[in-house]
Amino acid sequence: MVLLETSVTSGYGFAADFTDSLGNVSGFVPASEAMTMNIYSDPISCSSAQFSQPIGPFVQDASLQIVASISASDLLSVSGTANDCNNQPLANGTAIISANNYVYYANIVNGSFQIVVSHCVPLSQIEVTVVDNIGLQQSNPVSIAVAGNSVNTGTLSACGVVVNSFVNYNLDGVNYVISGSNNTLINAILNTSNPPTTTSVYADGGTRYLSFTITGYGIGSFNMGVFCGVRVDDMVDVNLTAASSVTFTEYGDVGEYVGGDFSIYFVDILGGNHHVTGTFRVIRTQ
Repeated sequence: MVLLETSVTSGYGFAADFTDSLGNVSGFVPASEAMTMNIYSDPISCSSAQFSQPIGPFVQDASLQIVASISASDLLSVSGTANDCNNQPLANGTAIISANNYVYYANIVNGSFQIVVSHCVPLSQIEVTVVDNIGLQQSNPVSIAVAGNSVNTGTLSACGVVVNSFVNYNLDGVNYVISGSNNTLINAILNTSNPPTTTSVYADGGTRYLSFTITGYGIGSFNMGVFCGVRVDDMVDVNLTAASSVTFTEYGDVGEYVGGDFSIYFVDILGGNHHVTGTFRVIRTQ
């Protein structure tokens, strides 16, 4: 989390937000005031900032590139391997790592994954779930003891738990999974109350969020245009390109499944270009 604190009393004491998958964060700050930028991996358990730097004052919009140096003692390297139900190295999967009530995602490529997790207090254990993005199977969560600044999970099997409702997506080269086993809300809504008719897909996994709205419904491919949009975590599009589209390969009635794939190019509020692709199968609730 990035926390900005002003050095004077102006009614704007602080502003805070979480970075996205690329390390970007955006928002409004008071004009013409010096501030301190503090970075925390966990705003609850961190008693002090892991990195601090003065910024500002600003009299116009600004975009900064900052390299945050975090102590090695606050970093944990997690690595491991994963097999599919045929006991073969997982070709395309995602490792979901839970640590101190936060969730991190790592791509599984050719059966291997690795990620560095930041923390403020020593970790005694983590919980790891591996997901087969193609076979739509996953493991049960596995608790792994932590000692030192690195841990290897060994070989985990992405098998035994069927993933029925899910959104598997890749944002700027990083895989994420929101599934029926780790989500709080995942559904599709058909809106016919106001023209044009739209379909919206929502997936709220607590620490990850993705939604999109497309003009159209039923089996087929639809380009994104007016009345369409996408949100990924805290990033909301301000511009979509004509190349963005959603394809429905399954479109059931209420209580049945809506599924397909999507490829969406969008520009965020900071002017950053993003590409999110993925597959989905969710219950239609309206």
